[in-house]
Amino acid sequence: MGLLGTRPVGIILRVFDQRSHIATEQTIAIPRCFLCSVRFRLWGDGLADVALSISACRWPERYRGGPSIKVFLNRGGSFESEPDFAYPLAEGVNLEGKLRIGHLDDDGVADLFAGTSEGLLVLESQGGKLDYRPLTIPGLSRSMQIITADADGDGVKDLVVGRRFNATFHIVLRRADGTFARPQCRRLSGASFDAQVIELNGDRAADLAFSSGDVFLGDADGTWGDDPAVRLPTHNGWTFMAAADFNADGRPDVALASNNRGTGVAQITVFRNTGAGSKPFATEPTRTITLSDAWVLRDGPTVADFNGDDIADLVLCTPSDRHGAVVVPGSARGLDPEAVMRVPLSYKAHYDTKIGAADFNRDGKPDLASFGPSDVGAPGVYIWLQP
Repeated sequence: MGLLGTRPVGIILRVFDQRSHIATEQTIAIPRCFLCSVRFRLWGDGLADVALSISACRWPERYRGGPSIKVFLNRGGSFESEPDFAYPLAEGVNLEGKLRIGHLDDDGVADLFAGTSEGLLVLESQGGKLDYRPLTIPGLSRSMQIITADADGDGVKDLVVGRRFNATFHIVLRRADGTFARPQCRRLSGASFDAQVIELNGDRAADLAFSSGDVFLGDADGTWGDDPAVRLPTHNGWTFMAAADFNADGRPDVALASNNRGTGVAQITVFRNTGAGSKPFATEPTRTITLSDAWVLRDGPTVADFNGDDIADLVLCTPSDRHGAVVVPGSARGLDPEAVMRVPLSYKAHYDTKIGAADFNRDGKPDLASFGPSDVGAPGVYIWLQP
């Protein structure tokens, strides 16, 4: 087990709080509010940017305002004090889901998606610029998983949308004129908290995996069948997921993760990809990993090549009374609990978010970023730069 050395935390966003009014360099003043989610990697310049969704704010007076989505571009490792783009939601519309990013086209600028009280808000970038065209897809409020993928083989990116605590997902086809068709509802075997579109069985068709254990394989026409090809056994309670090649054999594996409540122990079941075209996973896990002093955040674990060995690693968090991240490295044997790295942080990731892993200073190494309170209670978006 390794304990990584600390490096000064780069504070990017800090939420003003009645308990702390500390002004520091590289602090962007955001009013006291509930920050729904944060996302990174927006502009196609190789540096990670920051996008965040903010609910209505009532304090202090100079920052009062309704729900909004804001984008801060990374300018060579620094950020301006004001957002490069801001989209205020219409009066009476609330944020009720997660902020996600994706690409509906190849213009190099990420598109933004957020669940609202009116449905799924889509902010589509225009002309490769930080200029967005908004539209709302009704009936998809509280959207949590929002993925761009070609769901019908026509070469146009569509949307796959899931909601937390719900044993269904929706496919939203995109027409040639950029509008979206009515959502098509599909059933899952249980509630899903994570979803991922990834090629799993070597046929170059996009496949679809859910933390409910349902794995849909892409057909030759680019669609997914009505029934999953594999149903992986899930854990008791909330189950989260990560899909990546954890053993460097060229085939993505699936890791299902959950928390043993009240114990500070995380459990991970790994399903190694068998390479079989019609059934790439066995129905029993290849390995079960139990990690003490580890926790899976409610937006799921993070995949990153944290140690630079070209093998995917899994990033979790420490329990709520600790400040830190837990990295389970991949290896030729798969995820290796004997080589766990623990990263001490001077902030605590909020339980309902996800740790971001991205290169914020162009040194080729993924840094860690998330929203939460610092060790003195000041909430904001914080970045730990990897030594």
